[in-house]
Amino acid sequence: MDAAQSEAFLNCDRRAEAEAAEASKLTPVAPVSVLNPVLLLNDLHRRKQEEENQPRILEQIELKRQQCRRDVVAAVTYRAQEALDQKADAARGYRPITFEAFALDAKSWAAAETRVSVRGAYLPDGNLEWLFPGQTEAIQARSGARNISRIPLVTEDASREFRKTLLRCKSMPGSDHIGCRTLVTGHVSLCSITTPLGANNDIPCIVVDNGREIR
Repeated sequence: MDAAQSEAFLNCDRRAEAEAAEASKLTPVAPVSVLNPVLLLNDLHRRKQEEENQPRILEQIELKRQQCRRDVVAAVTYRAQEALDQKADAARGYRPITFEAFALDAKSWAAAETRVSVRGAYLPDGNLEWLFPGQTEAIQARSGARNISRIPLVTEDASREFRKTLLRCKSMPGSDHIGCRTLVTGHVSLCSITTPLGANNDIPCIVVDNGREIR
């Protein structure tokens, strides 16, 4: 267990302890209620309800603590697997790139069919498929914003498993507006895109070989 995981576990425990301490506090009987039988009965009834509810609340807090620790383990496992996947991508010749680098160098990369890997938000749009820098940019593009960085994708020859992932993305509620966080690997090429006016333009794109969901 590394230091980051230990600290995350401690944060789960601290949060649970603070919530348990707060849940263990019972509302005191108000001094004025001692002089009024009706108010006193109300205060005692409320206090009894709080006592009866305490075990259920403390159990819920403990369940939350356990879930928090499971989430920590899942996050650590994911990061370790992602590191292995990135090494595997590099071994296959895929170089990680940014959207800015794609905008600057895509033409020369297309000529060399350079292998790349890039992270972003996958968003289908009719017969077109795009990768945006993130889900915020995908939402902005869906809302009609122009000049949003995007990379055209061609996925028809991608691995069966990744095409299955994309189909699952398309079926998720809201994915047609926010997209799905995705990493793609493939080579840069020139793709023919039909504009709204019916003209065909050859622009740099990524012909996808494989990919995976990312967090």
